[in-house]
Amino acid sequence: MNKKSLVFLFITLFLGEKVLAEKESCQDRVLVAAVGDILIHDAQQVEAHKSPERFFSLWKTVAPYINAADVAYGNLESPVALGINGEGKDFGDIGFTYDRKVYSGTNMRFNFHPQVISDIQKLGLDIVSTANNHALDRKSIGIDRTNLELKKQNMLFTGTRMSDGTGDWGQGTRVKGKNIYWLSCTEHLNGHPDHRNQVLKCFANENEIVSLVQKAQSQFDAVILLPHWGSEYVQTPNAQQRRWARKMANLGVTAIVGSHPHVMQPVERIGQTLVAYSLGNFVAWQKGTERKTSVVLYLNLKEDRYGKLQVSDYKGLPVYRVGQIIYPAINRLDSAAMHYVSKHLGRENIVMGQDFDQITRCK
Repeated sequence: MNKKSLVFLFITLFLGEKVLAEKESCQDRVLVAAVGDILIHDAQQVEAHKSPERFFSLWKTVAPYINAADVAYGNLESPVALGINGEGKDFGDIGFTYDRKVYSGTNMRFNFHPQVISDIQKLGLDIVSTANNHALDRKSIGIDRTNLELKKQNMLFTGTRMSDGTGDWGQGTRVKGKNIYWLSCTEHLNGHPDHRNQVLKCFANENEIVSLVQKAQSQFDAVILLPHWGSEYVQTPNAQQRRWARKMANLGVTAIVGSHPHVMQPVERIGQTLVAYSLGNFVAWQKGTERKTSVVLYLNLKEDRYGKLQVSDYKGLPVYRVGQIIYPAINRLDSAAMHYVSKHLGRENIVMGQDFDQITRCK
């Protein structure tokens, strides 16, 4: 073997060992990504129905950053009820059209065409919450139709079940040999009656949630709770949120990732539990820096000495809306947006798109 071949062999072996070590290091952690409210208002629905890329056109620039995670979550804040109008009447499949009756994004009554499911899968989401204040915007049949559509398209969901009582409140995912339990609930239903108990309530069903968490802890490596709670447009959690978070943290849940206020609220630790009270809007047509700016939150989960997954660290990639489109912050944010995100996340936990490799790099 000549000298050149020996050098090549040495480099190959060295790099091979390095790559193997990185893979082993990556295997030791699970990277979770979470986004806030997916609330597609009128102007954005119009845009999606005009575009050949449909709903994906609204968030395609963020997709590479979410697909980089091992598992990703978002709050789907609307039914995706094929053919159902606001009175619960079934018009059948009227096609991919936006008529503001069957499919709407205005007047506080929402329904997205089921095309949105495959488009959020392209975004990189693996699981969504269906427990929120708009869950009953298409009545009981809307929840049934939504759940059937999600199952049909192999999209995992948590927080609602069928009108006949079938279905589980929570959902499990297996990632890198680790089992994660996801459970969502809502505080509000916009006054809609839930006669058939199809939506899990954060406070009214609190004892049931405790039981579900305790059972899950014996079967799963991590438990992530997804409450839809708090006061709209208020950037601080209220006493009820803090009490509930403390109670669940005392049970040893891995993380709590909240939604509903449409603005960010603080991220903090309660013991070992990471609590993000609200991530704000991921997609929404609302005015003002606070409602147009959010983060993709990344949780780095690693085993503790008992073999359970805990949040070792976290980062946030700021995202913001310009027109109808959601963009990741690449090089900078304007000063108002940076101050807003820093206030809730801490500047040391913010990462821009150009430095994104520090999130995906394994330690």
